[in-house]
Amino acid sequence: MLRVVEANLGEDEKLALAKVVDSGWITMGDQVRAFERAFAEEHGAVDAVAVSSCTAGLHLAMQALEIGPGDEVLVPSLTFVATVNSVLYAGANPVFVDIVSLDEPHMCCADAAAKCTARTKAVVVMHYGGYLLDGDLWHHFARTRGLHLIEDAAHAAGLDRPAGFGHAAVFSFFGNKNMTTGEGGMVFARDLERKTREANRPVQKAIAYPVSRRFRPVFDIATLLLPYPARDPSRERRSAARRGPDAGRRDTDVGPLPADPPVLLVPKPVSLRASP
Repeated sequence: MLRVVEANLGEDEKLALAKVVDSGWITMGDQVRAFERAFAEEHGAVDAVAVSSCTAGLHLAMQALEIGPGDEVLVPSLTFVATVNSVLYAGANPVFVDIVSLDEPHMCCADAAAKCTARTKAVVVMHYGGYLLDGDLWHHFARTRGLHLIEDAAHAAGLDRPAGFGHAAVFSFFGNKNMTTGEGGMVFARDLERKTREANRPVQKAIAYPVSRRFRPVFDIATLLLPYPARDPSRERRSAARRGPDAGRRDTDVGPLPADPPVLLVPKPVSLRASP
């Protein structure tokens, strides 16, 4: 098998994960907040907000900046689809901007200027492959046009010159990134930390494209893919609950489980085709 990347995980990570499991506090624990503060300090930011993925972080940035239906957002034409999806989740329209060249696959400032309209509200730049864009150039571009500047910094964690010159910067800890926790992301937001945390609360909001992965990581460290046992006790209890209120019950059971699993909300499919 050809690997895209091989994560550098060893005994330190195993011990850290075991420590969290042994603590009995595996959800929303102190390790998440400690990680937020350490990551912010390492990158010269005041604070940071941990999220379940970079996609969720980009979506939160859109909401915190009040980007929505009728707005246009400039996005790079060479990027992962999550950059564009975050704009669609907010109900706004993505406008694709070409790259500078094959040798410099960053978003082209001149083409971005040509794509601006009266409806343009924000620009999302992406640090391709961990190579930072010209922060002064894009800061000037956004400021002179009154645009919000969002950085897709999925590959930019831990660089010598940290990202974070825009209104918001969003990092990824997916398994193929230069820094990984298995899954997850982090958000920097200038003067928007409070609004970002409010948007990150586990409350369903009335938005154009509802998504369910907007919360902090389920586990404090990494989620490891461990093999499931041959017998699943929870499935057996569900089967017993379907057979009757007392079937399969033990003194330690707290009660019958629901007959059907909860419904998971997923983003509504959308088309990228322009309307006629």
